[in-house]
Amino acid sequence: MSVPPKTAESALDQFEQDLAEPPAGGSLREHLLGYFVRVRGGETGSLPALGGLMVLIVFFAVVHDGFLTAYNIEALVSQALPIIVMAMGLVFVLLLGEIDLSAGTTGGLCAALMAVLFVREGLSLWIAVPVAVIAGVLIGFGTGWLRAKVGIPSFVITLATFLGFQGITLILVGGQGSIILPTKSAIVSLEGINGTFMPIWAGWALLAVCVAGYALVKIHDAATRRRAGLPALPTSVVVVKILLLAGLGAAFVYEMGVNRNLFQNAFFASSSEGLPYAVLLLVILFVLWNFVLNRTRYGRHIYAVGGNDEAARRAGIAVSRVRISVFVICSSMAAISGLLAASLLESVQSDAGSKNTLLLAVGAAVIGGTSLFGGRGRMIDAVLGALVVAVIQNGMSDLISGANAAGWEWIVTGLVLLIAAGFDAVSRRGGTRVTSTAWRPIVAWLLIAATVITLAGLYHSKSNEQVFLSAAAVVYIVIAGLLRGARLPDRVAAVAEGATIAVGFVGFVGLIYVLQGISSGTLSGIQAVALFTALLLLAAAVVTVVIQWSRPRSGGSRGWLAVGVVAAVLIAAAEFLPWVNFPGDIGNCCAIPQERQFLVVSDILFLIVSVVMVLWAGYVGPTRWSAGVYLGVAAALLINPKFLQFVYFLFSSSANKIAPGIFLLPAAAVVLIVAGAVAWSRAASADGAVTGTELDEVVRARG
Repeated sequence: MSVPPKTAESALDQFEQDLAEPPAGGSLREHLLGYFVRVRGGETGSLPALGGLMVLIVFFAVVHDGFLTAYNIEALVSQALPIIVMAMGLVFVLLLGEIDLSAGTTGGLCAALMAVLFVREGLSLWIAVPVAVIAGVLIGFGTGWLRAKVGIPSFVITLATFLGFQGITLILVGGQGSIILPTKSAIVSLEGINGTFMPIWAGWALLAVCVAGYALVKIHDAATRRRAGLPALPTSVVVVKILLLAGLGAAFVYEMGVNRNLFQNAFFASSSEGLPYAVLLLVILFVLWNFVLNRTRYGRHIYAVGGNDEAARRAGIAVSRVRISVFVICSSMAAISGLLAASLLESVQSDAGSKNTLLLAVGAAVIGGTSLFGGRGRMIDAVLGALVVAVIQNGMSDLISGANAAGWEWIVTGLVLLIAAGFDAVSRRGGTRVTSTAWRPIVAWLLIAATVITLAGLYHSKSNEQVFLSAAAVVYIVIAGLLRGARLPDRVAAVAEGATIAVGFVGFVGLIYVLQGISSGTLSGIQAVALFTALLLLAAAVVTVVIQWSRPRSGGSRGWLAVGVVAAVLIAAAEFLPWVNFPGDIGNCCAIPQERQFLVVSDILFLIVSVVMVLWAGYVGPTRWSAGVYLGVAAALLINPKFLQFVYFLFSSSANKIAPGIFLLPAAAVVLIVAGAVAWSRAASADGAVTGTELDEVVRARG
């Protein structure tokens, strides 16, 4: 964290200059710095979704052994495909600031029409499938015409069709409740449910074509911009992107080449190897619509109308035609999504598309980075957002069993969607948000939600768990109050920002300890609290880092870095020395036999994150932000669930004896508390520090 400029005017001027002229150059480092400046200016794009996806994958892989198996990856992809396709269509509508509430039931209606023609009327799939897609096109045209020509709000139109299409689907399917599709039919083969997959060589060929095509496009774009004298992506960045695509694609294709049949025996020896054909369909659709949005005049017109329809109309763009066309695309993609869902279920139900289909698709688009306000969104947003939703549902279903399993899945999905929508709303304010205090209430409410969930965990929890929950709730609500308090000085809120980052990251990895044993398929009360609280803390920390970050510049001396080193040594020593000598000579903190493997992972993460935070604050020197980091890490050390449980059992049983390691975490906390107090005092006495409200006043004065 940099030392604040002397005045609010200079602070805002510096940020606006960075935003207008982000760091540029030919190196990968300079490109990343420029990208981060754009992120601070509100151009977050798919970054939150990508980061969230990585965190979720790592989290579920750690707590569940079978999450990254080939069988589960295939199931995850199959579940995500219908959501991805529908979300891709919804991106076009959302780009214009519109909404299509009937996309789910449109897909269900088109799937029901296909099933009736194919199964009951005996027509070929070559007739039934095109008729279903054409029906989707006609539905989209009708919706778009009513919106563009008649002027009925899209919310009202699609709400009416949402209700009406449910009735039509019910009539088409009839009293049987469902239409079963033939197992060996081509439509069922799309998702590979009947064991039909692409040959393994075809999967590798598809990957080679995708990587080669992506490389050619990127190299051509960079060369064209250089010839025109325009800034272009550095060659190192292009190479890194190509290698990332090739590496991730190769890992996926290789994993899908593993035999995923779980029921092989002497009488049943079939294999399930290769990519589902639906993946090929998805690649084709993605390339098509990505090309339309990014490389055609029509795509530019969509962004123009979404940004400002009146300005687009005055520029000669046929706004009504564009508006109608996006609904046509959305409904046709909904029809294809309905066919994929029918392939996955091997049937068409009477309530097809009327449950959670639309909610998941809209949530996927928004989580991926598409704005609900129009003018911003890409095809990759739909893919990343849908993968986030699918990972949550798949991972939670593996972890939680019982009557409330679906409820927990929906709670987490809704929470992620709320965070994504809130982030989108804040980012719409542009660069102003990063230099004002408007974002603080959002982080405060995340911490308040963590407090509420933590306090709810006190009900029916064990005594040792109540100690941890009570201490954690106090820390969360104090930081939230410091961020939310309108009358508190900005120097206090600045400390709270640093504490939010420290408690968020260190608290997140500390809560992983509570989730031990979660892979057994059941989620206890304390584990549910830890899961949701960990996600909220991580979200609060990430938002604060993204909004408040600037390039680190040392503001202190070697003495402050030495403080960080001392605290880091104490924390590291605490992880390796024994804490308590239990009866039976079990040994140190990481030597409980049935928990050895999981505890090693949680301890390493806790150690790394804590050490990085204190060394980072030591490098920055005596600022209010670093004071907050010191105090936040100290609080996170003292409310660490493993530490509190050991302390509780130590004093509740006379048979246990104190070991040296148990004093080291409190010692590190004391060092950090003293360092935080001194850093805050030094920063408070510094002349010319800029406050958030001062920046707010400058922004308002400039209009």
